[in-house]
Amino acid sequence: MKIKYRAIDILYPGRCPGCDGLLSRDDEMFCAGCAGVFKCIGQPACYKCGKKLNNENAVVCNDCIKKDHSYERGFALWEYNDRLRNSIAFFKYHGRAEYAKVYAVMLKRRFSKEIEALDIEAFVPVPIHENRLKNRGYNQAGLIARELGKLTGIRVLDNFVIRVKNTVPLKELSDKDRAKMLKDAFAVNKTSAEGTVIPENIMMIDDIYTTGSTMDNISRLLKSAGVKNVYFLVLAAGRGF
Repeated sequence: MKIKYRAIDILYPGRCPGCDGLLSRDDEMFCAGCAGVFKCIGQPACYKCGKKLNNENAVVCNDCIKKDHSYERGFALWEYNDRLRNSIAFFKYHGRAEYAKVYAVMLKRRFSKEIEALDIEAFVPVPIHENRLKNRGYNQAGLIARELGKLTGIRVLDNFVIRVKNTVPLKELSDKDRAKMLKDAFAVNKTSAEGTVIPENIMMIDDIYTTGSTMDNISRLLKSAGVKNVYFLVLAAGRGF
């Protein structure tokens, strides 16, 4: 295992998620220079997927107009930009597991009312394949989900959904190729599901939302397992139109 999940780093974050610089105090989330560096998605935002809209008169983005998504609704915290891309890259690939606590605090501050209003009963992190898990040492979505679960008191079904197909990175693929690549990529973990009371309302957790292919696949899977309503919560989403 290349990098082990470091519990002490989650409890005591030592680096700023905005610049990766050292923090002067354990209770800081961002350094003074990075406070407010990430721009929250405001209105207008797509009602379906949460992307920031360029058209003030629009209700949903072009992607959501064209697609019949399997999930009910999604929420995204920040607009995707270079600084945020670097932050997430350090979080995922350079062992900065401590960022998860900061991300979770910011998600709770922004979306606690929505989580309560939707009566969310469980968080389900988007899984990564076991090969990547062994190499990386942790699932970034799982870290965020667990920290958010601590803050909200909502249970986390960490292994309820597993990734059985080790797909190539999807960011450069077309929508059609994404859909093909993700076919049968996920499965309900029968061992984890046994004896589990299936929640009616689940919220998937991930770092970035792009086309929705991953969320749609997992949403369909969760509903086939008996979940009634599926939502998602992510750190970032690109702009809609």
